[in-house]
Amino acid sequence: MGKASTDNRLVAAGMTAAAAIVFAPRTPQGFAAETERVAEAFNWTVVFLMAMPYATMACCVGWIIYRYTRAHRAREGKPARLHIVRKGEC
Repeated sequence: MGKASTDNRLVAAGMTAAAAIVFAPRTPQGFAAETERVAEAFNWTVVFLMAMPYATMACCVGWIIYRYTRAHRAREGKPARLHIVRKGEC
């Protein structure tokens, strides 16, 4: 038995103690609060999942409108790039 085995035992004992502290039995109020937080997180997840198809569709429609207006401007001979008005210009 050398120093390495003693170190391994100390590490194992420390990990066991940490696990006992983290996973210690909780009070019923603690479980209720944790359950409430999990339910709230689940509800927000559902909201985001429900909103995602609409957000994706809005991005696609916006891109199509953007490309259409750019192509329309190019056909009319107007510059297709965005004109940035600088200070002093009208």
